[in-house]
Amino acid sequence: MQSCLNAGTTAWYGLTNPGGLTPPSGYYQGAESDGAVFFAQNGTNPPNPCDASPRHVGTWNGLNVEIRTFANGKHALVTAVAGSSNDKYYVRGDNFWDNFTKDGGVDQYRACLNAGDTDWWGMAFPGGIAPPSGYQQGTSPDGAVYFSTNGLRIAALEPIQEEVTLVQVRPNPVQEEVTVTFILKEAGPVQMRILDLQGRVQQQHNEKGVAGKNERTLAVGALSTGLYALEVTFEGQRVIHKLVKQ
Repeated sequence: MQSCLNAGTTAWYGLTNPGGLTPPSGYYQGAESDGAVFFAQNGTNPPNPCDASPRHVGTWNGLNVEIRTFANGKHALVTAVAGSSNDKYYVRGDNFWDNFTKDGGVDQYRACLNAGDTDWWGMAFPGGIAPPSGYQQGTSPDGAVYFSTNGLRIAALEPIQEEVTLVQVRPNPVQEEVTVTFILKEAGPVQMRILDLQGRVQQQHNEKGVAGKNERTLAVGALSTGLYALEVTFEGQRVIHKLVKQ
């Protein structure tokens, strides 16, 4: 009977759906949370959980982390400014999934992401994504690309990002010393690392922070000129800032 099969060989030892097949009459096509495609008889096609946009999945450095849907069926992570009057957000790569504090029960949505992995642990902007209708594209001083609506900003309604950001880095670009400011809910250990573009650790500092606002000054004058990642790990989360050494 094997000679009857002509759908073609597929990945995962034949577990993936072959191309060119459509549901027979009276059947509909669906997808499991892990991406597996199935056909089922009768009923209507259930809503695709990946199409809910925006879907809140966690927080990162004082920003909301969401999955949003873009043109061509692209589902991407974004970090959105909480309370922004012009819906300002930064699109991230799929590999950013490992770098934020997740809400409960959101692991099933990891399979929805299809924007692709990007540099800087997913913080770099993925290609092939354009601003939705009614949005414009801008660039922050550190080179980060963001989208926001074209409407006027209402300062009284939009919190200043620095006030809600858990980790701040000043100055940036830096020459000799950089001050890292971070906020802890409770006293506890804090690790700060500076990594080069190859992921090699150039500096590592293990600190004990107090509840509330903390500041640490790092000497970086010996670092070569270029781009680095300043990684701060505390209270079960990791925050990465792009650091420019002049």
